[in-house]
Amino acid sequence: MFQLEQLQGLLLQPFSFVFHRYDAHVMVYLREHPKYESLEAMIRLREGSPPLIRAIITLHDQSQIDHVNDERVVQQLQREGLKREMHFRPISYRRTVEADIVRIQLAFDSFRGEPVRLDFVAASKTSSRWGGAIDPGQHARKSSLPIMFRQRSTLAGKRTRLLIAGKEFAVPRRIWIPFFFTGLKGYYSEVFDMAVFRTGERQIRWVEQPEKGVVGERWRWALNSGEIDYGITALSEEQMVVQSASSHLIVTLHKGRPALRAFGAVSETVASGTGHFAAQFDPPLPLPALGGAAPEKEQEQEKAGDAASPADVIHEGRFVLSIDDKELVTGGTTFRQKGDEAEIGLLPDRPRWAARRPLTLTVKKQRDAYIVSTRIEQR
Repeated sequence: MFQLEQLQGLLLQPFSFVFHRYDAHVMVYLREHPKYESLEAMIRLREGSPPLIRAIITLHDQSQIDHVNDERVVQQLQREGLKREMHFRPISYRRTVEADIVRIQLAFDSFRGEPVRLDFVAASKTSSRWGGAIDPGQHARKSSLPIMFRQRSTLAGKRTRLLIAGKEFAVPRRIWIPFFFTGLKGYYSEVFDMAVFRTGERQIRWVEQPEKGVVGERWRWALNSGEIDYGITALSEEQMVVQSASSHLIVTLHKGRPALRAFGAVSETVASGTGHFAAQFDPPLPLPALGGAAPEKEQEQEKAGDAASPADVIHEGRFVLSIDDKELVTGGTTFRQKGDEAEIGLLPDRPRWAARRPLTLTVKKQRDAYIVSTRIEQR
């Protein structure tokens, strides 16, 4: 049974993550641009409003700069402490289809004020054969762990054009079968799901906490410049379901303390239905409760890995990250707590690209708030 003192001061969701389903994703690589490697755009249709478009320019150093056509979305992401350069930009968008071939036209001004004009013409009809999980390569390697899945996709066709500041930049050729097929190094995908674990620093301060530990009570946090609510929606002897506006968590008792068994989120578009993201932990991942009692000595001396002191490690386990029940990333977890500081490790081992993006979260108590810092360890 959960004790009230275990719930007060509990950091329910230490991870900074987002999950979105987009109706379409378009991307091209550039040849011979002195600063830019690629341009991409994620497009989400909205009922009664213009599409939400997030255009991303990736530089040769693999950093990324966002251009979003909704000022409120930009302000919200900035309040959340997103460690990423982001600009509000009006974006012109047109989509046409002729003989099953999609054409996407985008126009906006870059963060440097350059007119960007993309005329993307697909090489063929989209197919689930070219869908599946996506390897992000080196893009934003220092700032995020992205999990992406596309249901249908195709390459860019030879009629694709990209102009920046009035100059045309060629898109490299990827596939060439003389007289039959030309596919450029660019992609158009339909039903594009993306979950992202983000780096950065967040200050979390409690505004409201459960007073009895019963269904209907909630935690309310001041998070940077905004607020977030988590309410208890179901409760049993050893399990609690907690819900916010955008995600849900399953908290269980593990070795006498609250631990995170799973969390997830849903994202819905008017055209592509609902996508589901889930993170599952086995055994459940202990949650920081820096205001409560310290873990028992025997828990602190659980079996430790080679890289850490047995006196500090109190947990090791496994995790699975899924989109629509497709297991896309797996790996190990670690948890250490010492005094008013806790450290959580999310250590992917499959697929190979994810293993190069291990996440470390440091949670510190600072008066009436927690400071949560997330970073990617370089491998």
